[in-house]
Amino acid sequence: LTSLAVSLSNNTIKLYTARGSGGIAYVGELSGHTDTISELSFAGAEAPHALYSSSADGTVRGWDSRTGQQAESFSAGHRKLWSFSLSGHHLVAGSDGQIIFWDKRTGKQCGAFTDTHAEDVTQVKFCQSRLLSGSVDGLISVFDVANGFDEDDGF
Repeated sequence: LTSLAVSLSNNTIKLYTARGSGGIAYVGELSGHTDTISELSFAGAEAPHALYSSSADGTVRGWDSRTGQQAESFSAGHRKLWSFSLSGHHLVAGSDGQIIFWDKRTGKQCGAFTDTHAEDVTQVKFCQSRLLSGSVDGLISVFDVANGFDEDDGF
């Protein structure tokens, strides 16, 4: 653990970093979301300073944790976003009965699964060539997305 991100009730994110002495130090605050932040995740080893956040304001935002600046934003319009996952050049988010995909290189939406879940999709996760989703409708779905984001072929 070298960095820690915490979402607050005022829709901001506080960043902390590990100290050599075993403690943590406050780095700064990120602001930009206008509604409840639903999930936070660092991108991983390929981009260790990239932090992503999803929100009920309908956006997933990418942040540079070194500068505290927003680096990218993906919008689902008026849809609240509950969860997201990253895989290579793609980002997926769960919303109100839909699973939405973006191409991170262009920032544009590149697909959506609209028929799988009837209620809020509260969990999405890429796992190798599969996408897993969970919803308050009680359904857990597994999609093969190795060849693209086709809801019927991947289910």
